[in-house]
Amino acid sequence: MQASSEPLDKNLAAMIPCNRDPDLRRNLRAAILEKVVFTESHLRSLYAQLNALAPVSLLPTELLARIFRLLRDSRDYDKEARLPLSVAVTHVCCHWREVALSDSSLWSAIRNSAPRSLQPEMAH
Repeated sequence: MQASSEPLDKNLAAMIPCNRDPDLRRNLRAAILEKVVFTESHLRSLYAQLNALAPVSLLPTELLARIFRLLRDSRDYDKEARLPLSVAVTHVCCHWREVALSDSSLWSAIRNSAPRSLQPEMAH
């Protein structure tokens, strides 16, 4: 069954709550899940295109990696952050993830990244 951008047939959608046929319900569920996967994939593609138009996307990869290293080493980065900077930047967009993961210097040192509020507990 091929997913499309068309909504489920209204007659089929109306049958979902009242139909007790397990095979029909299983098939309807599979069709809906297929549409969900298709829609999520389409949204990811649209967000990637939108991100590619952001001004920061014009920075050369080497410069973006250098910025990540400078931020990692600066005192301005929030040491109470839940994620180390090298991990946090991988969650921004696909391009930043690729840049951060390809820069081994961001991953060459293990740091105690637990917030200070937890560090006394970790000492025990």
